Amino acid sequence: MAHILTDAEALAALRLTEAADCPTLNMLMSAVDDGLLTETGYDWTADAAINPTAKLAASILLVALNEGVPLPDSYRYKIVQLDAKVKSRLIDASLSALAISVGTLTPSFLASRASYVAAVSSESIEVTPTVNNSSASVTVNGTDVTSGSSSSIALNVGTNAISIVVTASDESTTKTYTIIVTRAA
Repeated sequence: MAHILTDAEALAALRLTEAADCPTLNMLMSAVDDGLLTETGYDWTADAAINPTAKLAASILLVALNEGVPLPDSYRYKIVQLDAKVKSRLIDASLSALAISVGTLTPSFLASRASYVAAVSSESIEVTPTVNNSSASVTVNGTDVTSGSSSSIALNVGTNAISIVVTASDESTTKTYTIIVTRAA
């Protein structure tokens, strides 16, 4: 993941903090995650994909804003950009991959595509969904599945509908993928 704030911007944010007589960096560090949780509604401690330099600089800028320090528009934009990126991760209920053990998924998997078909002759099929955001959860035909692990589904002769539901970490945003598997007699 790319830096939200460059190192130069992070250093400038540190200098801005010192100039504004904000709390010392050591005192700030203990409140960084709590402050960002309050500001963005997102638990940063559980997200290793967020760059720590960007997190620190953003938290410093948030403190500066809360203390009424005038910030250049570019910093305000960066905070909004970071907040939007965090919130988009919070509501990500998509898959990054979807695989089946037999047959061919048609059309080819795309995260934005919700419906697929497959034709098989076997009595069962393994479905392997992989969530795009590691904090999301997934079920296959109503059974919890670990992302990247397969779920075995028994197939009847004829048409079988397999439902894969991804729930984002906000626990209310969902996306349903469906595979219609036709088993030959």
